[in-house]
Amino acid sequence: MPRLTPFRLFFISLALIFLEVSLTRTFSVLFFFYASFFAITLALLGCVSGSLYLYLFPWRVPVYDTDNQIKKASVMFAICVVLLVIFIPFSGTTLGEQAHGISPLYLVSFFLACIFGALPFFWAGLGTAVGLTRFPEKFPILLGYVLGGSAIGGALALPCLTVLGGVQCLMLAGFFGLIGAVPEKTSAKKSALYVFGLILILVFSIWNPWGLLHLPGTKSVNSRPIFSAWTTFSYVTAYDDVKWTREINSGMKDKLPPMPPQITVVMDLFAFTPIIRWERGTEFPEILDYEITSLPYYVYKNPSVFIMGAGGGKDILRAVRFGSKRIDGAEINPVITGPLMSYKFSEYSGSIYNYPGVNIATGDARRTLRLSKEKYDIIVSNSLLSGTSMASGAMNLTENHIYTVESIIEEIAHLKKDGMLAFSFWDPLDLTHSVRMTNLVRRAAEASGIKDFPGHVVIIQNADESTLDRFMLFLFKKSAFTTGQLDLLYEKSKKAGFKILWMPGRDWGPRVVSDVMMLKDSDESRNINALHDLSPTCDDRPFFFMTLKPWTIFLNPSEIDWAVNMSLITVILLFFMAAAFLILMLRLSRSKGRPAPGAGWILYFFLTGGAFLLMEVIFLQQFFPYITRPAAVFVIVLCGLLLSAGAGSLVLGMIVPEGSEPGRINGVYRWLLAVLILDLLFGGVSMAVTRDAGLVARIFTGLLIVLPAGFVMGMATPLGVRFLGYNERKTLAYLWAVNGGASVLFSVLGLLMMIYLGLKSTMILAVLLYAFAWLVLWLLSRRGN
Repeated sequence: MPRLTPFRLFFISLALIFLEVSLTRTFSVLFFFYASFFAITLALLGCVSGSLYLYLFPWRVPVYDTDNQIKKASVMFAICVVLLVIFIPFSGTTLGEQAHGISPLYLVSFFLACIFGALPFFWAGLGTAVGLTRFPEKFPILLGYVLGGSAIGGALALPCLTVLGGVQCLMLAGFFGLIGAVPEKTSAKKSALYVFGLILILVFSIWNPWGLLHLPGTKSVNSRPIFSAWTTFSYVTAYDDVKWTREINSGMKDKLPPMPPQITVVMDLFAFTPIIRWERGTEFPEILDYEITSLPYYVYKNPSVFIMGAGGGKDILRAVRFGSKRIDGAEINPVITGPLMSYKFSEYSGSIYNYPGVNIATGDARRTLRLSKEKYDIIVSNSLLSGTSMASGAMNLTENHIYTVESIIEEIAHLKKDGMLAFSFWDPLDLTHSVRMTNLVRRAAEASGIKDFPGHVVIIQNADESTLDRFMLFLFKKSAFTTGQLDLLYEKSKKAGFKILWMPGRDWGPRVVSDVMMLKDSDESRNINALHDLSPTCDDRPFFFMTLKPWTIFLNPSEIDWAVNMSLITVILLFFMAAAFLILMLRLSRSKGRPAPGAGWILYFFLTGGAFLLMEVIFLQQFFPYITRPAAVFVIVLCGLLLSAGAGSLVLGMIVPEGSEPGRINGVYRWLLAVLILDLLFGGVSMAVTRDAGLVARIFTGLLIVLPAGFVMGMATPLGVRFLGYNERKTLAYLWAVNGGASVLFSVLGLLMMIYLGLKSTMILAVLLYAFAWLVLWLLSRRGN
């Protein structure tokens, strides 16, 4: 084995994961949040294609030239990354311009982005497959380098995204890939050309002269942002006085007072929050009195308020306008609480974040509220559904865990005796979100000992009929609404032009809402429950906005929640696309007369690849609400899992040498299943016990859960390689592709299972997959003997 092979594999793997993370964020901004899942799939399928290419055309990658082939793959990776970066500024439009439809231009742009995005992963996959499969006796050691490089690449991507931004990070991935092509023995001219290429890519990655590397603008905004910044989970831009965000929650649009100037802050070009221009000591914007989210403040005098997701400060300004003396809250996006509201637009907003009595924490709103010892008159959760929550493909940021039974119970506990929860959200035409919120809050209220639930609820809708969605206000009061409070809300709603869907003692709203509220069995309630899962969400199944049942996903998007529908359709299409690709490659290998691996070996590598990815998706979903820091979760789960798996692979290479007896399998798999079962039984318990501990303690607990699991899971695939026979080793490139293809399929299946079955059920499936893999490998090894 050439001495630089481990070095080259380390850097091409580092560049691969670095590019995947950067492309995930960039695609989410360019094409809508569900496209981030496409980026992950492109990475996996590209790597699988590289492995299959090596398997189908081995004569094009000579064995005697292995080191040069890996070097060539690294150079081609860097070239394709540069082409991708050049393409991005000309990649058409974002979905913000498409309203509730997708134009041909958008589809063409997205298709070209997929082609340009897949090419570098093909070369990275080819280079990795060449190094791993040409030296099967060194497979565990080389896999350790691959996984170690992947872990470090993922960890490096986080600070680089924050400092440089998504597009420049793509270019930086090319730089890391080119490092793996370092020449060993070559002419001075080629060495100089290599060094020049490295310097050129690095300059454009860090300096970005003349602003050449940038995202395309959006015609719906029709201006360049006056502020932009990247974080590990969102791209934040600010635009001056954007018209399309002005009147989303006001009723009588033709009779509204003048709108004050505002800055619109956009996350990933989909979710937005306004910064209202206001100067201390002057009159408050009159428009606040006409907005549906102001209604709770008429019930109280000088209320104490907690704001879940403070955003651009409009909810803070509203509370100040209605005389609140204590305003607490939280905002998870550090760009908003830091550079935007504390510096750049602090004076513009009247320094609303620093107003007397205002205390806004940077972090997860649910955790901040849970640790608070205060009780509040109003707890506000204003339109927390956003594309940012779905950017990882697993929809696993904070708002999903705010809309659960456990979270609502915590919120009720922090209300004063007469306090109120005020939820506002977008609802499709069939009112599924309102119905699910009713079921959710009912369950939490019953668990909190509150009876006569319908008397504690008021539901009001913005009466705008111009969109496919409705803006809803759901009010739940800890004590029953009084007649005077109901009359007041009715008069204010009537004056502002809002529509009341439910108010105790008055039956004038949609039939389905009143039937669900009063637990009546009717045709309307049966029809909506036939299409949607509207049961209360919990921490084990936190996907509040994912109401579609599996057989209703491909309905007309205009009839249901369009964004959620499109994201699920995308995920399911990815599953079938990956499955068809693998079947096609298997057929192609047989037509080429290549030696095909046995079904048992295909099954084993499929199971180990799928189970590993399934555990990764589960850990991500579990740890976001526990650790509440997206960057920390990413490092612990992705980087920690890959690094520990690499260490497990290296250790396996030492404890299970070539020619070992099949009995060695039992020892390895006993430890693997024991560790995973312990995680299943005690992982959740340990997180529940330490959830209120400090960040360091929670990170330490997370590492105790992830690292042992990653260590033993990293042994499964190389263990199969150890017991491959001489003939099967000729098909190792194909088996490695099967392992990667399973990762594609199970990343999709894992998401769907978590949505419809829950986290614990999905983790049980992962353990069962490893147990089944143990049985398959044991039978294969005995047959081989």
